[in-house]
Amino acid sequence: MVCRKQIADLKAHGFKRIAMINGTDGAGKTLRNECSIAAKANGISIVVDETFNPTDSDMTPQLTKIKNRSGVDALLVGGFGQALAVVTRNYGQLGMTVPLYQAHGAASSAFIKLAGSASDGVRVTSPLLVIADKLPDSEPVKKVALDYTGTIRAITGGEASTFGGYAHDALMLLVDAIKKANTADPKAIRDALERTKGYVGVTGVFNMSKDDHLGIDDRSLYMVDIRNGGWVIAK
Repeated sequence: MVCRKQIADLKAHGFKRIAMINGTDGAGKTLRNECSIAAKANGISIVVDETFNPTDSDMTPQLTKIKNRSGVDALLVGGFGQALAVVTRNYGQLGMTVPLYQAHGAASSAFIKLAGSASDGVRVTSPLLVIADKLPDSEPVKKVALDYTGTIRAITGGEASTFGGYAHDALMLLVDAIKKANTADPKAIRDALERTKGYVGVTGVFNMSKDDHLGIDDRSLYMVDIRNGGWVIAK
């Protein structure tokens, strides 16, 4: 879903030739594979394909190759953890101006803090929870997400993370299924989970089935820009 969202945005802006740099971790490999498939399906060419190790402290060599390659319309970064901020800082230090896209691993205030001023202008695929306060009132997730973030802030004094939100939704979906099944039988609980419809979580509205154990779709993600250390829903 993240790659479909990113590639759709790239296509909408007329970008046809992109560079990718992905982590060699599980998240990076998966994003590289899925985004390559989505790019091909939408007529977008990957003209530079670089990687980095999650523990690398400098990605300047890979980014220099990308900077020196002519005709690159945008740069797509995939992975997880602090390495995403390192890529972004190096991008800024090299004075690169090609549009920089980050996947959902960068959708956190920690990323902005670690990347510093280089994060300004970066476009990120963001889960709903991160931008709950900026969602339209018509978005059913807004109230639930704001209640959750308020609770987390009151308990911890910090911001809610998307990853905690996913865990919260997983637990509450299970609780909901146990209540509906009214039994501790695993099969009955599984069947109740698969019948879940219209469940409003903090990361999306869940509609499960026997063939769909994820339950949320592309509407659970927004493209956002980082501006002045905060989030702005992309136009």
